[in-house]
Amino acid sequence: MPTRGVNYGYLERGNKTIAQYTALRALGPDVEYVTLVDDDTRLDMSFSVDKAIKYFEDPRAMALAYPLTAYNPQHDLEWFQAIEYLITGAVKLFHTRLGSTLFASGAFGTFRVPSLIRALESHDCQHRGDDLQTCMKVHAQRSWGRVVAVHDMVATTDVPACMAHPGKGCDCGQPDLFTQRVKGWEVSASFFVPRLLSMALGPNGTKMPIVRVVALYEALTVMSYYVAPAAWILWGRAPGMWLVEVLIMSTAVSLVSMGAFYWKKLSSNDLYIPPEAIIGYNAYKWIILTIYRYLGIAYNLVYYAPRSRDSRTISQRYRESGFAETIAAAF
Repeated sequence: MPTRGVNYGYLERGNKTIAQYTALRALGPDVEYVTLVDDDTRLDMSFSVDKAIKYFEDPRAMALAYPLTAYNPQHDLEWFQAIEYLITGAVKLFHTRLGSTLFASGAFGTFRVPSLIRALESHDCQHRGDDLQTCMKVHAQRSWGRVVAVHDMVATTDVPACMAHPGKGCDCGQPDLFTQRVKGWEVSASFFVPRLLSMALGPNGTKMPIVRVVALYEALTVMSYYVAPAAWILWGRAPGMWLVEVLIMSTAVSLVSMGAFYWKKLSSNDLYIPPEAIIGYNAYKWIILTIYRYLGIAYNLVYYAPRSRDSRTISQRYRESGFAETIAAAF
């Protein structure tokens, strides 16, 4: 049984979901809430256990999602990702007002222990999109339960400092953005389309209509990535100048909205973003939403999707000889 302080557990086979479940099972019965933190994420000075627990005074709150930003950004690429994370956090805060926040980032989230244990027991232990899958299981548990994005605490996380690591990589000490997005996030987006559709349209997805709508929107958005190339091929035969005009107009609109977001949300909360990062952010997103996205789709179709994987849930693994003993002996 863990004691106060830092407790280290050991599992012979590395798996994030199983490791989380193992730690939860080792907690005492008096532990009501738990915060999951990735090893590249830091608890900001704004974090407070008392503030987090106060959110759970609302019985509908099953999990807390925290806004994220980049830790100590120094270069343009790191600042671009800081902006990206902050925009995502603002969107989650908006969804919380509607009761439609889908999930808490796996980097930093707080959960009710019983709810999290039940969610992990039906988790298939796949690493990609593990955080989304966990919260989808949480949504399915109660008709009124929800994920709440907090507004008064921020977490910082390490972000890639390089667009790509050709060959043997470099000495930056971080994964490159290509590996994170092309082989990770984009694959997860495609992988979860059937699950999002099931959550939106299936009988056991969630009882919250607004969450079903958001899940359906997310699924259709990813599906549109696969349709877009065909549309570009058809329209590209005689694009004229309208493509250039749309690019110029969308860039202008994006710059205005980014300036408004910085002035209204970031600067008023003492979150500084260099002006050159705001201007260059559009070029960064163009690379992410075109080149990296379609490389990710190709990687998923050619390499990831055709391969078979061990997708047994923790409950299924428990019925195997030795699994329960391994969990019990980890601490």
